[in-house]
Amino acid sequence: MKKLQQLVVTLPVYIRNYLLLIILCISSNAFAVANKVPIEGKHYLRLPSAVSVEPDIIQLQAEDPDKIQIIEFFSYACYWCWQLRQYMDLWQPQQPAKIALHRYPVVFNKYMNVLGKAYYIAQTLKLLEKTDDKLFSLIHTKRINLANKRILRDFFIDYGVNEGEFNDIYNSFGIDHLISLSNDLGIAYRITETPTIIINTPQGMFKTSIAIAGSEAMVITVLDHLVARYNTPT
Repeated sequence: MKKLQQLVVTLPVYIRNYLLLIILCISSNAFAVANKVPIEGKHYLRLPSAVSVEPDIIQLQAEDPDKIQIIEFFSYACYWCWQLRQYMDLWQPQQPAKIALHRYPVVFNKYMNVLGKAYYIAQTLKLLEKTDDKLFSLIHTKRINLANKRILRDFFIDYGVNEGEFNDIYNSFGIDHLISLSNDLGIAYRITETPTIIINTPQGMFKTSIAIAGSEAMVITVLDHLVARYNTPT
């Protein structure tokens, strides 16, 4: 830090002023987002009542009675899902016990299907904390095609999974069932883009996304707003 301060002091005045202006703009924008009250219809949308009677959604809600459900639909193929996930990783540990968090990989096509399996394989093997960010990173910074089964197998081998175990899980009924459940829920919630966040509350269902809210930070502000609004004491 001291070396950085010394470096800044040696810069021409106009450059120092420019850097200060950038810092002030970033700080003011972050403050503005954090203190902005989200507006229904602008930063988040209320889902139609027909969604609440979908059998798959009723079953999901039954898993967390009396809780607010935060449901993240994503894909490792989606760059913005990666960006939002970094915000969610910081937000999740701060949430009260009455909040239930769920993640479902979206499977719009065969490519996403394999990446969805990658998520559930990691979850099954309790490797998700180690592999989640790495899968995003390899796809979006190294351009590695992890939707190729052979490459995906080698990825998990690097985490101590033997080839036979990988093949058994990859081809298992259990993984196929989880993929089918993700697909069914995506259809039930009318998911057409990623990332999308669904908020199930006792007073209604809502959705938001980076596209709807305007930024990753505003998505978090929306979640804080809805959690505070509907997380009433029992």
